[in-house]
Amino acid sequence: MHEPIGNSRLAGRFILPKKGGETFMKNECRKQRHPSNPYEVWTAGDWQWLVLKKYQTPENEKKNPYARWYCLVITPMCPDGEYGDTYVKDIVEIAGAVKTR
Repeated sequence: MHEPIGNSRLAGRFILPKKGGETFMKNECRKQRHPSNPYEVWTAGDWQWLVLKKYQTPENEKKNPYARWYCLVITPMCPDGEYGDTYVKDIVEIAGAVKTR
C-alpha cells in the first residue's frame, strides 16, 4: 500500500496554500444544521427558505450557475415544509434575506 504524499493526518486541519500564495477559502456552512438554527432565512411572500447547508463557498457559488443549498422550504401548500436541494440563483433572484447566521 502506498503512503499519500504529505502528512495526511494534518492536511485536513489546516487551510492549505494554493499556487501563487493564495489560500483556499473555507466553507463555514458545510455542516448541516437543525431547522431551529439555520444559517440563513430567505422569504418571498408566503414562501420561506431555511438554509441548512451550503455545498460551496460564496466565491465558488458565484462561478457555478448550478450551485445549490440544502433547505427546508415552507410554503402555503406545505406549511410543515419540505427538505431538499435548491438552486441558489432561484432563491436569490426572488427572495430577500431576513436572517443570516
